[in-house]
Amino acid sequence: MKRCGIRDKCVDGPKDNIYFLEKRDLLIQDYRIYPTEEQKEAIVRTLHSIRFLKMYEGWDDYYRYMLRLFMNPSKELMDIILNERKALGPAEYQIGAHIRCGGVLADVNEETAMVTPEILKEVPAMIQGLIDKSTIPKDKLYVYLSTDSSIAAETIKKALAPIPVKVTNVMKRGHTETALVDDNALKRSMLEIILGAESQSLLVSSASGFSRVMMWMDDTKEVEKIKAPYVYLKDVDYGKRNK
Repeated sequence: MKRCGIRDKCVDGPKDNIYFLEKRDLLIQDYRIYPTEEQKEAIVRTLHSIRFLKMYEGWDDYYRYMLRLFMNPSKELMDIILNERKALGPAEYQIGAHIRCGGVLADVNEETAMVTPEILKEVPAMIQGLIDKSTIPKDKLYVYLSTDSSIAAETIKKALAPIPVKVTNVMKRGHTETALVDDNALKRSMLEIILGAESQSLLVSSASGFSRVMMWMDDTKEVEKIKAPYVYLKDVDYGKRNK
């Protein structure tokens, strides 16, 4: 699949005009083009007029509905997700964190890093801040952690002890980029997004697409962002599995 967006300049139409996509082959080209505020308002007015959205709902509600339609797990995966929910405990006691590291911290090395080792040092305090503000009974509260890094998971578990920090162990961590993707990584990603989106409050990585999906699917909640922009690394053994 050919990607077209901010960094990949293969767009042959106005980069801020979503309507020219109607004439593109979206099956083989992945266009990363975002509507302007004016276009969003026009789309929402249309969705109000056809009663897809209630009058008090807006763009974020549209995103949440569409993601839940598109990210519809198979029965096999849904059974795994339900079993994981039982193992984790009730979502009403859950604080979520999606920590997207990439780089050499990730279990599968990447040339792009987000939460670097320096930023990771600050993450436990950010999660603790959500815990301190939460009204969840402290004897029932736990943290559900989604991350691409076993190093990050162990660091956060040690820093927050004795607060329970729970992770998914039914599939290996991986990456969903086309060059590195495998079936288990895709299934684990969907599982973690769905479970993480049920959190009562949420810490996400600012530049991560999966963090954004988790926020969009999570319609409540206190959401805080780790300021972790893209950093491009050199001399990385791309695709090397560390775990």
